[in-house]
Amino acid sequence: MFAAIDPYILGFSLITVVVTIWMGFRSAKSSKSAADFFVAGRSVSVGWNASAISGEYLSAASFMGVAGMVMSSGYDALWYPVCYACGYLFLLLFIAGPLRRFGAYTIPDFAEGRYDSPVFRKIAVVFVLFIGFFYTMPQMKGAGTTLAYIFKDIDFLGHKGLPYWVGVVLVGAVITLNVALGGMKGITLIQAFQYWAKMFAISVPVFVLMSVYGGYGKQLGMNGGAPQTLPALSASVTDTGGFVAVTQGQGLVEQLERIAEPVRTPQPRKLTYPQYPLVLALGDYAGYSGRGLIARTNLDLGREIGPFTLTYTQRMEAVASLSNLLVSRGIALLPASGGRIAAVSADEAKAITAQAGAVTARQALPSRPRPTRPGSSHSAR
Repeated sequence: MFAAIDPYILGFSLITVVVTIWMGFRSAKSSKSAADFFVAGRSVSVGWNASAISGEYLSAASFMGVAGMVMSSGYDALWYPVCYACGYLFLLLFIAGPLRRFGAYTIPDFAEGRYDSPVFRKIAVVFVLFIGFFYTMPQMKGAGTTLAYIFKDIDFLGHKGLPYWVGVVLVGAVITLNVALGGMKGITLIQAFQYWAKMFAISVPVFVLMSVYGGYGKQLGMNGGAPQTLPALSASVTDTGGFVAVTQGQGLVEQLERIAEPVRTPQPRKLTYPQYPLVLALGDYAGYSGRGLIARTNLDLGREIGPFTLTYTQRMEAVASLSNLLVSRGIALLPASGGRIAAVSADEAKAITAQAGAVTARQALPSRPRPTRPGSSHSAR
């Protein structure tokens, strides 16, 4: 039944559960009063308390929720853990401190004693249950998802894999048992133990990866090395009446091929060209947009318009960035025959527009040469 499960994962999970339950039973023997149950007899040291609070902080919401938000939204999502870490400080100042000075164990006790009103106690109970439900919900979600993933290959009642709800029920039962047995003393010891177990689980992979791939300095040096260069374009001259057909060279869009629009990448990607000739910019535009492109031969296709850094999270953002670059360098992109795009100088684009009038630019840029009248704006080109 468990043959398909990684023995290390299975062993570590069993050890965690066994130690957790054992601590609950051990704490039950020393919890003999209300003070022992609710505030651990006020005998927990600073180190144990700090470890317990940190263990609560490194919950499923941190391990899975924050990691998922960073993956989907980028580093801006890191403000969430910073903000709810600040929330612990406010809890200590405005909740834990007044409760201790007042001699109350819970917020409902404090509300009733402070205002001498059973109604305030009921209101406080509603708020505590409301906040506790939404705090517990992501933890149970993480528990069910994790156990369903660990035991995805076992047979459970004729079905492959452990159902999600089973993980929620099992973890919920273990937590309820420990709270009922040991109270705050048991929970404090368990959270402190889990904090160090989580720190071990986080730290060991970091050191292993550093030993294999190098430390932060090495990675920073690689990121700050020589700018990325891409293969040159291949351009072939065709009989299009003073136009050059610009085609995409091999390997120029390999990184963009991994992006399926409209799915966004976690972080914007950058392609840096230290030397960026016009023919390369036109070829990139053709490759990223998926359009055929012809360029007027009088554009001096070999001239440099770089260096240029292309930042994008979607294919169309790359197309827009390249279009803006070309326009800023005096290149206009106009529709041409056969569904292609023609790159001409800004001055020629104005002349074509003026000459065409009601005729579209597609008709004004034929694929075959047309005879021009002497003295026209095209005869001098």
